[in-house]
Amino acid sequence: MSALVEYAVLACMAAGIGSAAVVLLVSRNAVLALHVGLDLWLAASLLRIAQPPVGENLLYAAAILVIRQLIRVALIASWSRPRPVDSPAPPRSSVP
Repeated sequence: MSALVEYAVLACMAAGIGSAAVVLLVSRNAVLALHVGLDLWLAASLLRIAQPPVGENLLYAAAILVIRQLIRVALIASWSRPRPVDSPAPPRSSVP
């Protein structure tokens, strides 16, 4: 069981890196990419908790959860900011 959990943890970590890279390439938004990666890294940490209890594993999960929540707050703050409106083009002169 332990080897199976370790392989699942590695798969989640690799999927987190891969999906974060894809999101970064598609959206060009580093905060969103980090948020996506942290979701899968949190899943990996929670899988580690499924193994025999080790305080270190719980600390990893808690740290990733805190970082994930801070990223979520940063995302909400950046999305709620008003977007600057493009300034209108200056009027064209009638001189040929």
